[in-house]
Amino acid sequence: MSNAFKELMRFALLMKNTVRKHIKKPFYFLGHAAEFYSQAYEAMTDCEHDKWIGFYANDCLTDIRQTAWILKELMGYVRNLGDGPHFYKWKREFMYSEQDRNIMLLLVHERHIDNETLYQFMKARGGFTW
Repeated sequence: MSNAFKELMRFALLMKNTVRKHIKKPFYFLGHAAEFYSQAYEAMTDCEHDKWIGFYANDCLTDIRQTAWILKELMGYVRNLGDGPHFYKWKREFMYSEQDRNIMLLLVHERHIDNETLYQFMKARGGFTW
């Protein structure tokens, strides 16, 4: 194994251990940013009229749609660091009532939720502030 790879692994482990307690905030703000970029693209295309219809279809310079997509993908990476590998703690924190969060039934299995759904539940609970 190369030294660069070893250092990269050390960095990843350090990052994982350092950020784990506070990583819900970056997840939430990434979702927030992705939502804003998606809304910005919709606002741009909603303004198209007459000969300008389709003007933003080839938005290659700023590529706002790709920025939103990258931010959503980055949410998955952040969730892996904070909620992985079992992906149930954040769900319980933001979807379950205070009384039901700590009840763990061994025979009950639920499907995992996707990042967008988790973000929406965080948002509904008031999200985070800087």
